[in-house]
Amino acid sequence: MNKLVLACVVVGVFAAGCGKNKMVEIAQQYEKDACACKDATCASNVSLKFTQDMSANASSVPTGGGDAESYSKAVSAATQCVTKASSVVPGAK
Repeated sequence: MNKLVLACVVVGVFAAGCGKNKMVEIAQQYEKDACACKDATCASNVSLKFTQDMSANASSVPTGGGDAESYSKAVSAATQCVTKASSVVPGAK
């Protein structure tokens, strides 16, 4: 029984350590949400949420390696989507 508990703890520790950087996850969600926006209101709300999440997790911003590349790629794509959606006035046809 003790070996089973120890095995579960070890697997849990390794699984937790293998996850994505928190800011990479936030940036990728920002990209997903921003690219789903169809108007300026949505884009503004998504950008505000990203800014708040970024402030709350500032110490997690990756500065090198694959995480930094993934973060930059997601933020860049999200920015393009926000720019596109920001040009659409809600309710306008």
